[in-house]
Amino acid sequence: MSAFFKGVLSCLGLMILVSCSRPAAYQDYQALESQPHDIIYKSAKEAIRASQAVSVIPDDFTVAQIRISDPVLCLGDTLSNFQVFKTGLLTKGAYILDVRSRCISCAGYHRKQVLPHLVLVNSQGQEVSTFKQSTSLMPSIFFALHFNILESDSLKILVAADNRYTHKADAIFLQPRHNSINLPITQEYGPEGNVSFKLTKVE
Repeated sequence: MSAFFKGVLSCLGLMILVSCSRPAAYQDYQALESQPHDIIYKSAKEAIRASQAVSVIPDDFTVAQIRISDPVLCLGDTLSNFQVFKTGLLTKGAYILDVRSRCISCAGYHRKQVLPHLVLVNSQGQEVSTFKQSTSLMPSIFFALHFNILESDSLKILVAADNRYTHKADAIFLQPRHNSINLPITQEYGPEGNVSFKLTKVE
């Protein structure tokens, strides 16, 4: 098959998979909206204060399995499920949170994953400033959050699905095998997924 016809078929696949229907992850978000919620937290800080936190082991990956059955907070004008984690006492210095979000429901031509939203709060309830870098979007999301501890303290870490992007589907083109067509798959940002993160002191 000529490269021209492969290109035409790829474009047709892209139109079918991305343009002709709403992302399946949006249906998951609609399911989240339709569920009864006893409490919807108005902010990340309120959610952190009210939640029981799970301990984080330094230098090891912790996994947040975000599901629509988890507690809910308002993130912008959307609902977002979240989980809360806590560190032990951290000494003064510079730290990195390595964050990874991989697809779930990875089979076929629709892949769903959480777009992670993290908020760090110190023992006084103040948000810790972070610097984000090394973002890689497709087919997996990887980024690092850099922050400083000015004096020994413990932190709480909120990990949420950023559902402000559940309407969005990005196309990725897989490498074709021998005599195959380079068709796209769609990577969707949804309310459910697995987010892993590792806390490391660098200075």
